[in-house]
Amino acid sequence: MRRRGKTFLSLFLSAVIVTGQPVLAADFSAGEETFISETTEQEGDVSEASAIFEDTVDSDSEMRYEKYEATVSSEILDLGQTGVNGSGWGWERLEIKNTGTEAWHIKSISELNDFTLEPFDYPFQGRFPMEVGNKVKPGEAVAADIYVKKNLSPGIHEETFVMETEEGIQAKCRIRVLIRGASDQDYEVNCRPNSGTRFLTITPEEYDWWDNTDPDPDMFMCPKRSIWIYNNGKNPVTVDFENTEHFWAYLDDYETGVIMPGEGTTVYLRPKKEEQVATDIFKVSITGGIELSYIISQNCPHIAPPYPEGATIKDVKVQGSTIKAAAYDCANSEGFDAVLTKKSWVDRPENYVKVAKNQDAKTITFTNVKNGTYYLGIHAYNRDYYDGNVSGKRFGAWSYPVKVVVKNGIPTERVKIKTVKTSKGAVSVTVGVPKGFARADMELRSTGGTTVYKRNNRTTYTRITGVKPGTYTLRVRPWAKINGRKAYGDWVSWGRRIRVK
Repeated sequence: MRRRGKTFLSLFLSAVIVTGQPVLAADFSAGEETFISETTEQEGDVSEASAIFEDTVDSDSEMRYEKYEATVSSEILDLGQTGVNGSGWGWERLEIKNTGTEAWHIKSISELNDFTLEPFDYPFQGRFPMEVGNKVKPGEAVAADIYVKKNLSPGIHEETFVMETEEGIQAKCRIRVLIRGASDQDYEVNCRPNSGTRFLTITPEEYDWWDNTDPDPDMFMCPKRSIWIYNNGKNPVTVDFENTEHFWAYLDDYETGVIMPGEGTTVYLRPKKEEQVATDIFKVSITGGIELSYIISQNCPHIAPPYPEGATIKDVKVQGSTIKAAAYDCANSEGFDAVLTKKSWVDRPENYVKVAKNQDAKTITFTNVKNGTYYLGIHAYNRDYYDGNVSGKRFGAWSYPVKVVVKNGIPTERVKIKTVKTSKGAVSVTVGVPKGFARADMELRSTGGTTVYKRNNRTTYTRITGVKPGTYTLRVRPWAKINGRKAYGDWVSWGRRIRVK
């Protein structure tokens, strides 16, 4: 079963099996695009397609996206193949997420000729049914399951789905499926995925998703894999299989294992344990000497907790050289890390000017901030506590950047080193301390890094004595007391080496 609620779909191509030998179905093509290829294993991601729609936005706005924006989970929704005359399993989930900064309202949903749209009826994690009239807030998504209608003619069926909003957004997705024709064989099956396929490995992250959507903490909810088998032959067939060492194999309760012509069944595989690293071969025997074989694996040495939700900044205040911010609470978070940058961002901030770690939602604080314009961003974090050990931080999505202007902070003017003179065992320095600073710190370091002479609390003239013979470098930085604490300017280096005799 594919991972739902993600921005990708893992697709497998189908095969026709006659008397035990996998044979690809006829290669139907639409224009120059090949619908299926001769491959026994298909593991891939369908790229995310974004439909961005502009609105009137202030040029000085610091929004991350446009005002109204919608992102579809897949620009091409490939339902693979179905059984004879369109019968059997054939569906995929389509999601459209509000990735803008304002809510939008669904105005219309296109009617489809060859497919049926069923709104997602189990809201979770910000996903709601795709229905006309629904309001979708930023960060939320609407979802619907797309099914293949029965009794369609053989060949490729393809349509364009369009969802339009009151605000003028048109999110589009191409939907297609290959309908198998009738067979003249006594025993023929069409399976999905192909026999010989290695299933995608079940991972701890996939368990995280299932745990997060579990409606009842006492229920055993975990990922599973599915094999869909359709009877394209003239006679009924029986499906037979057994559990493997590490996985349970079963049918739906109402299934008997007998597949009539033109019908299908689904075989499910579920891990026996939540935490295990295992790889098994799973075999299915079908009437007529047909044998299917699959490799199913799991890599779950430990199940980590869910990641925190995306962060949102609630309020920002500037007091002198201090920036104080507050955030809305995030589910699954222990705290926040915050950064200041000189440039805005779309996905994540870069080139941090200041970092404040392990902050509470109500007290995100930056001190000793220089005058200037900044962009503030935060993201929530949690840690994985397992067997008494604490792993590294796990972060949620970054917040939108918030523009912050500091006018009464630490001055940005740099100290100026005017003269440097040497005498026996001494170095004399004259500096210009910028307005807003009280004094300067000086550091005289040998080129080998072994001897350091520091002189603090100096103003315009300093004589450093007791200096051993050698070659040195000099740097100076100004400082001022703000709110009872020292706040420093930038270090400035003397561009030449200093030789002391």
